[in-house]
Amino acid sequence: MRAMSDQPSDKQPPAVDAQIEADDDALIENSGHHIERPPGPVTTRTKAGKGAKIIGSGITIVGATPAPVPASAPRPDSVSLEIALGRDGAGYRAEARFARPDSQADVSAPAQPLALDLAALRARWPDARAYGEYLSAALFGAPGLRDLLPQALAAAQTLRAPLRLLLRIDPAAPELQAVYWETLRHPTSGAPLLTSQQVWCSRYLGSADWTPVDLPAPKMLRALGLVAAPSDLATYRMPPINGPAEVALAHQALRGFDTGVLPPGAATIGNLGTALRAGCDLLYLVAHGAMVDGTPRLWLERDDGAAAVVDGEELAMRIGELALRPLLVVLVSCQSAGRGAEDIAAALGPRLVAAGVPAVLAMQGQISMATAATFTPALFAALRKDGRIDRAVTEARAAVRDRQDWWMPVLFTRLREGRIWR
Repeated sequence: MRAMSDQPSDKQPPAVDAQIEADDDALIENSGHHIERPPGPVTTRTKAGKGAKIIGSGITIVGATPAPVPASAPRPDSVSLEIALGRDGAGYRAEARFARPDSQADVSAPAQPLALDLAALRARWPDARAYGEYLSAALFGAPGLRDLLPQALAAAQTLRAPLRLLLRIDPAAPELQAVYWETLRHPTSGAPLLTSQQVWCSRYLGSADWTPVDLPAPKMLRALGLVAAPSDLATYRMPPINGPAEVALAHQALRGFDTGVLPPGAATIGNLGTALRAGCDLLYLVAHGAMVDGTPRLWLERDDGAAAVVDGEELAMRIGELALRPLLVVLVSCQSAGRGAEDIAAALGPRLVAAGVPAVLAMQGQISMATAATFTPALFAALRKDGRIDRAVTEARAAVRDRQDWWMPVLFTRLREGRIWR
């Protein structure tokens, strides 16, 4: 038996190493240690060789410094599968990269040709299921991508983390932005892919804006709502908007934030600009919208309550000029993400991302007010939990999955982690 101790130092108490060792055929009886108030961490060992006997060898330690318990590895926040889509001669190609948080090496699939015929795809509309099945077969049928999504989902489940699916579409192939990617289905089960809590999806867009995105604390978030209900919508053959009901819905959806709402009668472009310059983290805008001759339009109001048809490019320019832009813009406005057959890059949602807004939720088509009335509160309720906009969109999309237009909300983002506050 040997017991070792050193004198304490000013910086780190010395360790105590107490051992009992027995060579082959040795016999040690009643040999115990008594260590009282050691100056530092204690290590004890009992070692017996083949054929040795150690009888009654006990160790008593009084006042020992407990050994630290190794911290368990933190659960990963998410795993990421990025799919890049673009043209390949007369057709299209896709390549993918899967990043596991528990590995230093990514799994990638080089560019693969896609058997994607846009005319055949559009011919399946308005059957969203048939459309999604054809689209999924074209995307996940490519040899290098066939097994990647199931493997990525399996890895995410093993790590008990969601899979963040990022679709990066080459600006040189804008017609691919007009595809309803939100209708994708699981290649094996056939279930809708983007209503699953296991998959958080966004369309990743770049921006020429170099302004750093500083994420605020959740208690500091300022929200601005705008509800435009012009008095002369019938002139434009548009259904009326129930202003009081939409204002109440805006207050309900944005509760918990420092919220102001511009109601009908005050929903002018001038008032919106003034409120944005005062500072806004979340912008929630309810108004009729449409793509007219390839240009996004919004039906806001004049001072007299009649419609002011605002060029979406003008709104994007005003937001781009702000010193601090909103972190998230939610557009409850028809065709704010285009209308499918047109270049979505010209729609208001992508224009706002290009102007420097980190995340924009827009509508690809004519969304019903009933769907929006369910989707919007679910979106902000989920967002309040952790600030993850891609997760919130998935939760809200699942809340309207039984409605015909469940696929219309689309998330454009340039955020690496999908988080709009820290």
